[in-house]
Amino acid sequence: MSKTEEITSQKMRPAGLCEGEFIVNDDFYDPLPEEILQGFESRKKVNRFWDSLQTFRQSQDFKACNFDEDIFTNLRDKSTGRIVDL
Repeated sequence: MSKTEEITSQKMRPAGLCEGEFIVNDDFYDPLPEEILQGFESRKKVNRFWDSLQTFRQSQDFKACNFDEDIFTNLRDKSTGRIVDL
């Protein structure tokens, strides 16, 4: 039996089968709070790499770690990368 046949051969549940077993609050359709909406991927603030790097740099005391202030200078490889033949 195919999956399509299995689905169509199943009996439909009657409407109101669970009536009285739970209550839907009046605020069910109200908008969700922003902190809950942010939990959904499409609503999350996207952290860009550059922003995260700047935050990291500002949060660290590199002098206390004996790092030179220019430790990140020329860190990025600016080459175009490998050649790919398609």
